[in-house]
Amino acid sequence: MIAATVLDGALASDARTGGIGLGALMAVGIAASINLDGLRAERMFPAAAGAEIVAVALFLVLMVTLILADADLALIIALSGALPLLSGVICGGLIVRAGLPFQLFRPGAVRRHRDEIVPTGGWLLVIELSNLAMYASGRIVLGAVKTPRAVGLYEGPVRAHNLLYALGGALAVPTVPTASRYVAEGDDRRLRELAVRGSRYTLALFVPLCVTLMVLSKPIIGVWLG
Repeated sequence: MIAATVLDGALASDARTGGIGLGALMAVGIAASINLDGLRAERMFPAAAGAEIVAVALFLVLMVTLILADADLALIIALSGALPLLSGVICGGLIVRAGLPFQLFRPGAVRRHRDEIVPTGGWLLVIELSNLAMYASGRIVLGAVKTPRAVGLYEGPVRAHNLLYALGGALAVPTVPTASRYVAEGDDRRLRELAVRGSRYTLALFVPLCVTLMVLSKPIIGVWLG
């Protein structure tokens, strides 16, 4: 839409080509990321984390190489979505190497799992779509009533928030397989302890970091965004 309504010439062509490539690569990458979920489901968290670190390093080298080599803009746009695919492929190799009995489809299991997952997964999808709408609309409203400079300054606090948001997600992911096992076993005591102790650990990490960002927000934004 941006290429059709805002851009023109070679830039519009690069945006269209790169956007199509980006969408295709991310579709394959999201499908491949089930391998990462498989490692986490088996509680192989160090292996999953190591695979993600290697994927990020490879992605960084790839993007820096393309930029320094003055590669075509459409190619850079398309390959900017390669991170999920890299992570999924590496995790797939770890699953094969470990000989895990991991099957994408098992006869008779699809409907049972779907009935268990969809009620919770549906609400999580609503929450994530709401987050997307809020972030997008915030920039649109700010751009309409202020200037592009204001939108640029707004990005600073948003990126800081995204750091906390991603950190919270990283802390939550390892608890899901363990919590699901406790639920299956009916172990309410250990489930409650996981929730209470996990919340305390999370607060112990988040509160100092968040308060520090709040107190030092002015100098940080001044150095970062000018």
